Amino acid sequence: MEKIKLDKNRLFVPFVKNYPKYFSHGKGRSLVVAKWEEKGFSIFSFGEDISIRYEKDNDLSKALGILMIELEKGKKRAIKIRRF
Repeated sequence: MEKIKLDKNRLFVPFVKNYPKYFSHGKGRSLVVAKWEEKGFSIFSFGEDISIRYEKDNDLSKALGILMIELEKGKKRAIKIRRF
């Protein structure tokens, strides 16, 4: 299973520390995150980079949790998830 590469910021450090099977600060698929005005979050990928848009930090944490489930499936396929 390929890991997701996260930046070294306060939101991501706990994920790399607690879930090293899924996340790293070094190698892996790139993750692009951005805040938006809508409620909830969106995860989008066509098998390469992954994009997460989120309203609150808590939404980003939820999105990363769901992303772990998708990674566990082990398939490199499109991911299109939207949660409110």
